[in-house]
Amino acid sequence: MESKKLVPLKVRMLGDVGKPRLEVKAFERMDEEETQEIKNRLSWMFYTKEDLTELYAFMDKNPILSKVKERLYGLRPFKYSTIFEGVIKSIIQQQISLVGSMYITYRLVERFGDRAEVGREEFYEFPSPESISNASIDELKRCAR
Repeated sequence: MESKKLVPLKVRMLGDVGKPRLEVKAFERMDEEETQEIKNRLSWMFYTKEDLTELYAFMDKNPILSKVKERLYGLRPFKYSTIFEGVIKSIIQQQISLVGSMYITYRLVERFGDRAEVGREEFYEFPSPESISNASIDELKRCAR
């Protein structure tokens, strides 16, 4: 999607841990190219095509990894939509609680991310590098309060 427009979506995970599926509701019409780009990005972010059978078989061979597998079975690693988003979230998550970092990230996205309204719902995109670089230090600090 070369236009880089914000496309509001509702995504819900269906299926089971062995065969996850995503249900996606778009709030506006998209052409074939846009639709395919959305499918590719969501599949990449949520690991819907990766088969974890080999990983689980490997983990079963080790008593420690086997316990980890039992506790986290079905949990798939989450990938960020951009490297920039991953770097920013990694910085936020350092040396603070996960819950605290989630609140800071939420405020950062709400304050500096692009926003689209659909009916009574608001959808946000992670802020662009330009948006964050144009923010003052005080504005950024307010996200941590």
